[in-house]
Amino acid sequence: MKKSALALLLLFCSTLGQAKDKPTRDEFNRRVHISASHLFPECGGGGTNVSCGSQLHADALMNGMKLELTGRTPRIEKKNSIILPGAYPEKLIVDLGIADNQVIYQEYDVLLPDNTVWRCYVSGISE
Repeated sequence: MKKSALALLLLFCSTLGQAKDKPTRDEFNRRVHISASHLFPECGGGGTNVSCGSQLHADALMNGMKLELTGRTPRIEKKNSIILPGAYPEKLIVDLGIADNQVIYQEYDVLLPDNTVWRCYVSGISE
């Protein structure tokens, strides 16, 4: 009895991660223009427990503002990837609503051509 309950629980938990719906373009009601992207390797931890990953920084034009977007590097075909310059659908995920034109740390999802979603946040602004 205990073994079958445990097996059902494990089966249920393993399907939770797989049930993610693919995004639709209709959800992404705005556009962002990426003019450049930069890949920065990052390592954390200390001693023998060092974990490495990459951050992607993108120069973007959104709502007439020049912004820097930062997020984990999107993985395309199991490889870290940069985003090619161009216009992409995006949607606002977290709006801090602190003040007018306050965009720092707002979070966005950017839909890439292969339907990969790049989750990023505003990390800089320029004129």
